[in-house]
Amino acid sequence: MEKGEFRTHPAFQQSAENDGGGFIARNAGNTFDLAGNIKALVEQERKQFDENKWRDEEQFNAAEWMSHRLDTQRHQAYLAYGGKRKEEAEFYNTVKYAYNIIAYDAFSDDHKHEVAMNIDTFAGLRDIDTITLSPQQVELLDTLAEATQVPHTPGQNTFSLTPFIKDYSQNDRSGE
Repeated sequence: MEKGEFRTHPAFQQSAENDGGGFIARNAGNTFDLAGNIKALVEQERKQFDENKWRDEEQFNAAEWMSHRLDTQRHQAYLAYGGKRKEEAEFYNTVKYAYNIIAYDAFSDDHKHEVAMNIDTFAGLRDIDTITLSPQQVELLDTLAEATQVPHTPGQNTFSLTPFIKDYSQNDRSGE
């Protein structure tokens, strides 16, 4: 398989064919132009943003848009078919957290705050301080980073959550 081609996990293959709501579109050769599809989505959103923005100084933030898109993808997978696509939802959820870690510096201050809180909650609920991606997730993350121009080490599969985990052993309240 050549770089840029992507075969979906067999568990997700039927949904990729049927729902059309994902990142990955099927072609006649049963391969996916993952990079091309994602770059086209980003450019489509950039164009739509530019056509609909209220103020000239507003700028499209591709990294932030992708962060939201990954969350939407996870929700769609989880809710589809009565919650029977939990494995697919977890696939996107893990990619979302890894993407948010590598794209953090590209986010607005408001989105940084939201991302940090979400990673802290995710780590606390699972009692983990790192996430590890499968080879398929690494390929998707590398493509997302390229499409949104986020600096990233291609092939990286382990990400530390530690910088986002709040130390709750200290009392943060001012005045106490």
